[in-house]
Amino acid sequence: MYLDYRMQKNQVVEQPVPHDYSGFVYMLSGKAYFGGEEGAISTTDEDNGEGKDKDRKKPTDLSKNHVTTNTTPSIPFKGLPHQALILSRDDGTTHLRIETTNDEEAHFVVLLGKPLEEPIVMDRLFVMNSKEETQQALEDFREKKNGFERAKEWRSTIAPKGYRLKF
Repeated sequence: MYLDYRMQKNQVVEQPVPHDYSGFVYMLSGKAYFGGEEGAISTTDEDNGEGKDKDRKKPTDLSKNHVTTNTTPSIPFKGLPHQALILSRDDGTTHLRIETTNDEEAHFVVLLGKPLEEPIVMDRLFVMNSKEETQQALEDFREKKNGFERAKEWRSTIAPKGYRLKF
């Protein structure tokens, strides 16, 4: 499931989430709060809920079942641009509560799906299911084969001039 949200100021959304899904939120711009219960103020704010965030909208229809982004369901987690927020299924919740304040809009994506329940191994740039697979990918990269044939001529447009990726 891929959801692209553009929320206006002072909005509250309840997104149903299948109980067996895992996922994450990636913030593109603005600020939004994820999880929490009515009236809760985030303790992750620089000002601990005082000042600019004191006017957060209180939801009118809010279930106690939420997918939470931290271990305290009553405290929402603030998402800021370019942050990834991992959604927890620890409490068996079925909804993700999202809200914006009256000082900022938010644009973010929510990606959800059934966990693959497979091993994950990371080695440098490669993520595979086993150490052997990451070693094979590294060998293929070095030898410019199995999908890396064009790597020899490739140059980054954003890396410092002359930068080469070497292993």
